[in-house]
Amino acid sequence: MGMHLGDLFSYLSSSKFTTCDMLLKDVLDQRLSLPINQVAREVLSIAKIAIAFLHTIPQSRPTMQHISQELSAQKPHLPNTLFTITLGEVVDLRGSTV
Repeated sequence: MGMHLGDLFSYLSSSKFTTCDMLLKDVLDQRLSLPINQVAREVLSIAKIAIAFLHTIPQSRPTMQHISQELSAQKPHLPNTLFTITLGEVVDLRGSTV
């Protein structure tokens, strides 16, 4: 079923997270099939936004304007499939439009 939200939050808040090799698919609800194409790009975009909210400095978290722009932006093709994207790669993608 994916990781429990409390466990995931603790893990993502740890200092090890930036070098994380945990797969994004492992934190998604495994009862659902992995999305493909446009839906997969949207899932990755939402994951990127969600992780940005974990920043310890509130001023470094995304604003509603940033979130609105991110959600309405055209999503390019994924560099990898959701089967192979790690949470560390999601963090690396924070600065770019996914």
